[in-house]
Amino acid sequence: MAMSHIHESEFANRYLAGTLSDAERALYEPEIARNEDTLRELEATARLKVGLARLRESGELDELLRPTPWLRLRPALTVAAGVALVAIGIVLVRLGGSGTTTPPLLAASVTSLVDRQGSVLPVTRTLAVFRKRVQGADATLEAASAPQAVELRVLPETTVPSEDYRVTLARISDNRVSEPVASLAGMRPAADGFLTVFIDASRLSAGPYQLDVLGAVSGDSTVAAGTFRIEVEPPKTN
Repeated sequence: MAMSHIHESEFANRYLAGTLSDAERALYEPEIARNEDTLRELEATARLKVGLARLRESGELDELLRPTPWLRLRPALTVAAGVALVAIGIVLVRLGGSGTTTPPLLAASVTSLVDRQGSVLPVTRTLAVFRKRVQGADATLEAASAPQAVELRVLPETTVPSEDYRVTLARISDNRVSEPVASLAGMRPAADGFLTVFIDASRLSAGPYQLDVLGAVSGDSTVAAGTFRIEVEPPKTN
């Protein structure tokens, strides 16, 4: 599906708002997976939406929209641009076993995801994870029957000055109980506001997961920086 920049922006806005039809979503989501420009357009739209939402919540957006001499407006625009480039943090998760070292389920680098022979897993897909304002999952990925990595680029809703984050991945059971898989603290955001995380899709079972991002504020205190719903589908059979 070849789309102009205008159409990409329109699709990105409607995708994040959950207003695409089933037919449009079926066309757009594969385009995100195979076209880097479309993925970057979606990420830029998400950053802008999150930045504007934060300005609105703090009351700064109303101030920015008031008629203001240009020399007074420039510093405010600089602040707005900085807010839009959000900081996030996610996990390097280790599933430990007694007496043996198990490769992690999630890793900050794909080189940490290896098969039984020690070979680095191939990256088969890049998935953008944003908080959507609709019912359903914020992201959907397919479990794999063979070891392979999926690249996740995640954008939280809240940032903290410390840029220090803890993320917990949990499996949601049939009775809606959250069962933590693993957690890691001390993660730092990338310059573009996203954190790239690689996940071994063959280690996932089908069903709902939840990714909670917490930001450190002082000492052991944290604030919620984002909660993402991830739906894992069963692997496709040939």
